[in-house]
Amino acid sequence: MRRTVFFLCMIPLLFSGCKAPSSRPHHARSISVGMAHNLTLQQMGHPSFKIIDVRAPNEFSSGHITGAINIDWNSNKQALRSLSTTDTLLLYCRSGRRSQLAMTYLAEHGFQYLFHMEGGLIQWKKDIKNLTPSPLNEH
Repeated sequence: MRRTVFFLCMIPLLFSGCKAPSSRPHHARSISVGMAHNLTLQQMGHPSFKIIDVRAPNEFSSGHITGAINIDWNSNKQALRSLSTTDTLLLYCRSGRRSQLAMTYLAEHGFQYLFHMEGGLIQWKKDIKNLTPSPLNEH
């Protein structure tokens, strides 16, 4: 009797592990500026990779990472949802707070591959010193 109960209880567990794996695991995580720079270099030119600057337009126009798309978190966060949920998105802002909020928001709306750059553009300028990602920027 115990074996039968045990076996019946194990059936759902066995079948729950039989799902087809997705091509990539889901990610939503904070990364350092160095990792963000490396990710950018690795993915540069790939159509499904996007750098998203969530600062206000006036902040964006004062300087941004080359290739970034500006979508203002404070006034237009709905526009973030127009991006593809399967694209790899690197999110940043001035110091990291807004991009952290944006990552959480997008993860809650089904986005699968999200990276938030810790320290934002302030830290990028300290560590990388150039707004154009390049292997020459690495120390």
